[in-house]
Amino acid sequence: MPKPILACLALAVLCLLCPSAPLASPADGPGAVPGGPAGILDQASAGIQYRIGERYGYGQGVPQDFATARIWYEKAASRGHAPAQFRLGQLLAEGLGGPQDCQAARIWLEGAASQDYAPAQYNLGVLYEQGLGGPQDWQTAAGWYVLAARQGMVQAQFNLGLLYARGQGVPQDPDAARTLLEQACSGGLHEACNAVRDLPAR
Repeated sequence: MPKPILACLALAVLCLLCPSAPLASPADGPGAVPGGPAGILDQASAGIQYRIGERYGYGQGVPQDFATARIWYEKAASRGHAPAQFRLGQLLAEGLGGPQDCQAARIWLEGAASQDYAPAQYNLGVLYEQGLGGPQDWQTAAGWYVLAARQGMVQAQFNLGLLYARGQGVPQDPDAARTLLEQACSGGLHEACNAVRDLPAR
């Protein structure tokens, strides 16, 4: 299983969405637009707010600033934007840009996961499997891994395969474990290839 980062969460990979328009500098503060009325971006679409959060979160065209990224992600997340809910959940779980809060991370990740957003489903599974932000629950973890694995997420296939191999949260099933681990291995996850080799022979 991937090791937790900063003692909380193993991050899933999310592609950057980088808008071409220039953004306000951190000194301008969130909601400010150079040469425009203050607060205009507060009324922007959730997608634009999310992309601003991405800029600050990744330091694309502006200095990296997780606290400001959190502000913009939360604006978009509160409007139901799944990628923003996912990224806000990541920052909360990692304690980046503010206090670490795995319980709040679960809530935001559940919002994105309920919209069938695979990275959030995977990360939520990690939180439940490791008992972060609430009680440890292998069965619930397995359920979220199943949903992400069906969308081809190799990390979820790997973690679910390990649960089947151990009989944690699901009935022990070596054949199901092998199938999932082989899928993850074919998807390029080196750890899964090693795990396949470690399985008992059929």
